[in-house]
Amino acid sequence: MAMLDAETDRKLRVLGVPEMVVAYQEQTKSMDRVNQPFEKRLAELVDAAYQAKYNEKVEHLLKAAHLRIPTADVTQILYDDKRPFSRELVDELATCHFVEQHTSLIIQGYPSSGKTYLSCAFAKEACKKHYKTAYIRMSDLLSADEEARISGIREEKRLLRKYSQYQVLVIDEWLTTGVDEDEVRFLYELAERRFDSTSTIFATLHDKAEWLACLGEGALSESIIERFTHNVIVLNTGENDFRAVFEHRDPPSLGSFGATAN
Repeated sequence: MAMLDAETDRKLRVLGVPEMVVAYQEQTKSMDRVNQPFEKRLAELVDAAYQAKYNEKVEHLLKAAHLRIPTADVTQILYDDKRPFSRELVDELATCHFVEQHTSLIIQGYPSSGKTYLSCAFAKEACKKHYKTAYIRMSDLLSADEEARISGIREEKRLLRKYSQYQVLVIDEWLTTGVDEDEVRFLYELAERRFDSTSTIFATLHDKAEWLACLGEGALSESIIERFTHNVIVLNTGENDFRAVFEHRDPPSLGSFGATAN
């Protein structure tokens, strides 16, 4: 049974494709596959290496995203007459075309209606498309800003740069608490940096018509709303409590993510 010589093995590993070595070893275990045409065997080796690299990158992006519900998955979303959104809308959002178009997403509804779950599910799909993604609660974002302001303007700029570079940013519990003038100024600067070049997913109790009252009257508040609701899709989760339902469902197996072109 043919085996890779040591030098070829070494070179493949130096090139960063040890997955091809493993795939070749698997091929040699089956005479049917060994006897396949060279082109077919080579295609299998390349596919195996590509899938392994793809999965590795997705796993890295998911870990870095710090999703509040890492098991959230678009295939596990419940649809019934109590939820005012369609499978067609979810399927469209799961393609992440809204990210390509730098469109934001507002997921709005009553407490425990699935806002965080849906946000994390769409964020996971973004990771699978190799988009740099992050999840953060609004209170944690504002706490980070307060700490940065105490440390000085350089730290606040660093924080703004960090959260402006994510292609997809989930801000959960948006406007759950009141904001002061410094926080409004920070949110305006973040909105200005993210406007028309990234996608922001808001999970919120508040309809966008209520945002101005939550932010407080003023030019900066109006500018935040203008930038974050200019190019936006709204998904309403309704009034029913789905938390108990989700808690009793088995999480989907991660397995292979299924490589897709970005």
